[in-house]
Amino acid sequence: MAEKKKREYFLSSNINWFADNNKWANLKSFGMVKSTVRCKGKQYSEKRYFISSIEDINEFVTAVRTHWTIENTLHWSLDVIFRDDECQIREKNTAENIAILRRICFNRMKMYQNGKTLKRKKMLCTFDDSFRFNVLFS
Repeated sequence: MAEKKKREYFLSSNINWFADNNKWANLKSFGMVKSTVRCKGKQYSEKRYFISSIEDINEFVTAVRTHWTIENTLHWSLDVIFRDDECQIREKNTAENIAILRRICFNRMKMYQNGKTLKRKKMLCTFDDSFRFNVLFS
């Protein structure tokens, strides 16, 4: 049976009820995305909420989808370069701490311009102390 996905987008510009709206610069709306997946006879739903400076529903949809495209690209890159999905660390905060360190390393390697691929930069960081120093501190 094929998996069926449905996304519903909601946006409300009624922010008067929100007590802290003066603490959020450019706050204009609250958004919600409800994702429903039906797979193998079971249905799963998830709601994600957003504080937004957007008032147009079409702009909101584009912003949310663009954000998740970027997020998914990052996760794919981390999995390819650092084999993130194969991580066996399960102890307390260790898995989260390692994930943060991987993202820092990933961002530093992306910022370091030397014409090498990210995979090659990772390998060079592993074997070459001076290269690793340049990537982390340049």
